[in-house]
Amino acid sequence: MAFTYEGKNPSLGLYRELGSIGEFEGVDWKLFCRPGQNKAYMVLVAQGRAKNKANYRDLVWNGVRLASYKDETLLKTHRGVMHSALLKYLQENVPVDSELLTKLNGRAHEGVTPPSEEWSKVGEVTCEALNTWTIYRKNLDWESDWAHLKVVAESPVPNKANYRMKWNGERLSGEKDAILLADYRPELCDAIVEKLRECRMFDRAEAYVEEQQTIEYTNLGPVGVTAGSARDLLLVEDLSNPDVAEAWLTTKTPNVVTAISFRVKREDGTLFFEGPLYNSLLKTPEVWAKVEELLEQYFLEKDFY
Repeated sequence: MAFTYEGKNPSLGLYRELGSIGEFEGVDWKLFCRPGQNKAYMVLVAQGRAKNKANYRDLVWNGVRLASYKDETLLKTHRGVMHSALLKYLQENVPVDSELLTKLNGRAHEGVTPPSEEWSKVGEVTCEALNTWTIYRKNLDWESDWAHLKVVAESPVPNKANYRMKWNGERLSGEKDAILLADYRPELCDAIVEKLRECRMFDRAEAYVEEQQTIEYTNLGPVGVTAGSARDLLLVEDLSNPDVAEAWLTTKTPNVVTAISFRVKREDGTLFFEGPLYNSLLKTPEVWAKVEELLEQYFLEKDFY
């Protein structure tokens, strides 16, 4: 059974609407763009519900070709006619001399390196078109269960070049910048989390694992490898609604959840999903297919008990 998803247009404060590339599978598809330095960052969105995938993000165009990132590959592989229509639209409307490629909308934002006497460098991560980002930890004069971090873009980037957040040795805190990072740059968020775990800034990870395992999760089984690690799908039921649950993936430590999750809801036999982990998993279709299969089986079996 094919799932359908609702297209979600990006904020017009960050993006501008370029126009429609045509109607496919009974749905109109619109292209949204934010200018970059010698490249344009785009999102292709279904204006309604579409089968399997309704949003293609991280589409990067340089006036000649689309960068071969995950969503571009998915579009080319599974919706080749749409991919060709997108290329034709871009060639006609966003040529190499387009102001979308040569002139930033406003200005690119620069990362601000914190003072070395107050902050220590933890490491760097590089994430596709998002360039290199450096992680700094604030030097505190007191004991704290959370490390205060600043993540800084090494080159000018659109929209946001500095993130402040906290880390407890296993996950990021749920503060504003961490949520923005997970929502709008999920791959960068995953890369930062993996780097922070490698650094082992706390010797309390084992105690944290024991604390986490007191929560009653249902392990639905393995879903494959994402962000460099084999993962299992964990589910927590909403006790007030049997058709709603919250889903996580395990980390490198078995049965421990990641920092981000997604919500799954069943309505009239159809599953609907939302949340930063869902957005991230769409970029690993083989893992997401297994996640859908396990969730579909889970809710099917619930009907028999």
